[in-house]
Amino acid sequence: KAELERYQHNLEDTIRKNIEEIKDSEAKLKNIFENSRDGLLLADLETKKLVMFNKAICEMLGYAAEELGKLTVDDIHPKKDLPGVMEIFEKQANGQLKTGENMPVQRKDGSVFYADIVASPIILSGKKYLMGSFRDATERRKAEAVLLESVKTKTDFTDMVSHELRTPLAAIKEGVNVVL
Repeated sequence: KAELERYQHNLEDTIRKNIEEIKDSEAKLKNIFENSRDGLLLADLETKKLVMFNKAICEMLGYAAEELGKLTVDDIHPKKDLPGVMEIFEKQANGQLKTGENMPVQRKDGSVFYADIVASPIILSGKKYLMGSFRDATERRKAEAVLLESVKTKTDFTDMVSHELRTPLAAIKEGVNVVL
């Protein structure tokens, strides 16, 4: 009888420790999820409903969490861009594509920004989801535009200098040929 009680007590201690470890692990993962600087979304693959999200995506989109929980993937992208967006979504859901670059995303106020969306299909409790990480690409797009403009300016300058020097150099070359 004493051995049975000792076994039961050890079993209860083990269960209590396991529960504490699980709660601790869950709290850590929730903290990581909530405090990520990237916007994080979990979308149901079947219904396209947004089922889980963090503060960063709420701020990016301008929705309160309660509002975002009532939306689908279709609701956060401009209607005119939906065919292309949904094609990328399906490729990400099938594991054929990891990153959708420069994806148009629509805020609550109707304004649009572009995001790089890294997504992975996951299974939770036997249900399929797509986990997406949204990073606002606005600054990168501005930097790319500045870079393209500087390349264009350099090319234009080189072309102009080349054109402006060609005529005088041709005259000097002709003069040297006459002297020779």
